[in-house]
Amino acid sequence: GRAGYLHGLLLLRRVLGEAGPPAEAADSIAEAMLENGRLCAERLQAGWPLMWAWHGRQYLGAAHGVAGIVFMLLHVDSLVVNLRSRGLLVDTLRQLAALRTENGNWPGKCGERADGLVHFCHGAPGFVWLFCKAHSVFGDEWLLDEAKRAGETVWQYGILKKGPGLCHGIAGNGYALLVLFRSTGDASWLLRAHFFATRMLAEDVARACRVPDNPLSLFEGLAGTACFLLDLRTDPAAAAMPLFDVAIVEAPGRPSPPEEPPPKNARTGG
Repeated sequence: GRAGYLHGLLLLRRVLGEAGPPAEAADSIAEAMLENGRLCAERLQAGWPLMWAWHGRQYLGAAHGVAGIVFMLLHVDSLVVNLRSRGLLVDTLRQLAALRTENGNWPGKCGERADGLVHFCHGAPGFVWLFCKAHSVFGDEWLLDEAKRAGETVWQYGILKKGPGLCHGIAGNGYALLVLFRSTGDASWLLRAHFFATRMLAEDVARACRVPDNPLSLFEGLAGTACFLLDLRTDPAAAAMPLFDVAIVEAPGRPSPPEEPPPKNARTGG
């Protein structure tokens, strides 16, 4: 969709600079996305400032829903400095924060009560990216607090049995922990990401995991797993999830991680 296209434009500009697509191209796409979200919210009359529907459902997560769309829009300077669009984005962030459940997670879509998915695509991991980016743009501490709460949910429940991939696997959840390390400079998040990598490669977890539909692919399979492990080994403070991260904050450095025990409630469910 448009959010993925916008990501491509932003990434090309980041890599190529002035030789990349003009800034006006990203501005135009972002404005169309924002207007579509405003009109969709108005049509649905659900009390949201912005909303988007996919296959007739109002998804909330990072892969198919509001969190991922708003995350991309927050990278467009022309939107975040405009008072009208800035207000729509901040109000949408507040609406999303209000949907966090007692378990510290989010349902997959509007109107849904179940909150058992702790994946990048649906659930708390994707909201880590959203709220970290929002904090870097707007500077409000409540946004970073929301990101940390989401991170604690990832830490508690993020050892999944759907495989080691990015979309709904342990590597994607590990990247969420690295986002918090990069955004806060708190090395405990780095240590937790290392723990996820260790568990991901452990025989008991590997045996419990299902075989993905595309076991070698970037988002479901070993290609994404390899990216996570490489980032963790080489420069975790600059780690970026493939085809999603553009830039969140400048890396705060790489402090030595403290020792911390494994989470008491880690599980292999998912």
